[in-house]
Amino acid sequence: MAGVVTGDAPHGEHDHATTEPAIREILASLGLSASGLRWIESYSHSAWATDDVVVRYRIIGPTGRLTHEASVAAVLPPEALYPTVVASGCWGHDDWLVTERIPGESLIGAWPRMSVDERESTTHELARAVQALHGSPAQHLIPPCLFGGAPVVARSDFVATLADVARRASAERPTDACERVVRTLDQYADAIDDDADVMAHHDLEFGQCLWRDGHLVGVVDLEMAHANTADWDVARLLGMCADPKSAAPAAVADTLDADTFADVPQWFQDAYPAAFAHPSLRRRLRIYELVYAIADLRRNLEVDRMLTVLERGTRFEHLLAD
Repeated sequence: MAGVVTGDAPHGEHDHATTEPAIREILASLGLSASGLRWIESYSHSAWATDDVVVRYRIIGPTGRLTHEASVAAVLPPEALYPTVVASGCWGHDDWLVTERIPGESLIGAWPRMSVDERESTTHELARAVQALHGSPAQHLIPPCLFGGAPVVARSDFVATLADVARRASAERPTDACERVVRTLDQYADAIDDDADVMAHHDLEFGQCLWRDGHLVGVVDLEMAHANTADWDVARLLGMCADPKSAAPAAVADTLDADTFADVPQWFQDAYPAAFAHPSLRRRLRIYELVYAIADLRRNLEVDRMLTVLERGTRFEHLLAD
C-alpha cells in the first residue's frame, strides 16, 4: 500500500468506487466506524482508510495474500513495527484485512523534505525493524503468489527455475545467449546454496514504510513475505535506491532524486551488517534480481536481460561498497 494518494474519486484500472460498499459492510460487521473513509492508492488491493483503521480488499491475483499477511503479523514482535491486526477474513474469492491506522505518511513521500540526519536515523530504524521481521518464527508461512501472480520459488530451486526459462527460450529459438545463461547459472549455484532461515518482507521499499515526526512508525504490506535469507530483501531495497521514481506513486515520483538515496545502503548496512555479510553478496543479488522478475522472464523469455544481469551485474551494484 502506497499510503500517499487519497481522494474522493478513486481512479485507475479498477473502479474502486464499486468496492466501497464491501468496505463499508466489513466495517459495519466489525462494529467499526466509517468516519473519514477515503480511498488509498494500492496496486493489488482496494485499500481504504478511516480515522481509525485501514481496510484492504482483494481485487486482483489469487485469493489468500491478505489472510497470509494476517498470519505473518500474528507472530511478529513489536519491533517489526507492523500495525495491529483488527480482523481478517474471506468473502468468496475476496479476502480482506483490517489493521489499526498508524498516523503518518509514506516514507518515500516524506523523503525529499527530510534532512540528511533524519534520513540516516530513519534508515537505521528501518534496518532494525527488518531485522526484527527476519527474526520472527514465521518461516513456515507461504503466500499464494508473488509479483505478477508468479508462484513462490523455493530458494533451493532458484537456479533450476531460471535455467528453465533459458531452455524454454532455446526450444523456441536456439541462440548462444540461451546456452550462456545456463552455463553461467551453473557457476552461480554455490553462491546461493544456503538455507532460507529468516522471514523476509519480499517487497522492501520506502512506499511500504510509514514516517511521522522524525521517526519510522510502521512497516506494512507483508502479503508476499516468505522464508529466505537476510540479504534477500537487500535486492529490492537497492533497486529502489537506484531508481526511486519507479518505486513511487505518480503523485510523488517527480519529487525524488536518486542522489538522495545513494547513502541508504551503507546506512542500512551499518545498522544490520548481517544482511550484507555474505562474501558472494554481488553474485547472490544478481540471482535475486532475476528471481524477483521471474513472472516477466517466464512470460517474455527475456534471455538477453538475464545474460546482462549475470555477466555485467545488477542495475544497483554501484551502490554497494567495494
